[in-house]
Amino acid sequence: MKKILVLCSVLGLAACGAPEMAVSKRQNPYYGTAVIFIQGQGEEFAVKSIKVHGSCNLTYNVVNSVEGLGKLSGELPEREYYINKCKYSQVRKITVITNKGSSDFTFSN
Repeated sequence: MKKILVLCSVLGLAACGAPEMAVSKRQNPYYGTAVIFIQGQGEEFAVKSIKVHGSCNLTYNVVNSVEGLGKLSGELPEREYYINKCKYSQVRKITVITNKGSSDFTFSN
């Protein structure tokens, strides 16, 4: 599991007010694609989307048709998101957009 750093961008200081979370990236052993694990730390929040930057640019929208899908809290502290269109090595930076702000994360592959 790769540990990452939370970065508050100079231009996006609103990201500093986003909920606390730990994010890690793992490789899907069957397909070689990326799996993003997000663990809430503290207040409850809902993940709205994950934007992947780099050679595999895409936005993964979390489907909210089922109540609570994407919500992280003390009862459900971690969720996994399968980014099936991006190989593990292509995911180097992501932005996690929540109902309370957004945060950037970088990975060292």
